[in-house]
Amino acid sequence: MIKPFQPEELLLVLRNLLQAQRRQQRYYSQRAMGAIQPDSTPPVEADVREDDFINKLRSTLERHMSNVDLDTDQICQLMGMSRNSLYRKTLALTGMSIIPYLRALRLQKAELLLKSSSMSVADVAFAVGFENPRYFSRVFSEEKGISPSSFRDTTQAVQ
Repeated sequence: MIKPFQPEELLLVLRNLLQAQRRQQRYYSQRAMGAIQPDSTPPVEADVREDDFINKLRSTLERHMSNVDLDTDQICQLMGMSRNSLYRKTLALTGMSIIPYLRALRLQKAELLLKSSSMSVADVAFAVGFENPRYFSRVFSEEKGISPSSFRDTTQAVQ
């Protein structure tokens, strides 16, 4: 912007920057959860490095998902990043910090296992990295609005 500028011009530039940031965050949060549509085009601001980071983070977390002791420090080591860098980058791209993102991935995987396997709810809980099946059921119910066993029953009834 060239000085002197009008306040309306400054507000317009700021509004456009915020919209671009929201578009980018929506794209990467969908990508991080694996929900990106194949025909969806990335926003102009999208960068190959960010795509690579999201892909690496997701695949790293998926590989180690069953580890109940997986914590931020281990994830930082696996990603080769400092705690602050990982936190800032994950939050900026997905709108979630690392632990809520890990939990969302675990619940997404649990949902898939409940739909497609005959594993018990407790086995699903252990498979996705929850140490306590009751805690898993509570978290699943809070997030999805339905208990894991009811979720399985309704998805099997639809099929």
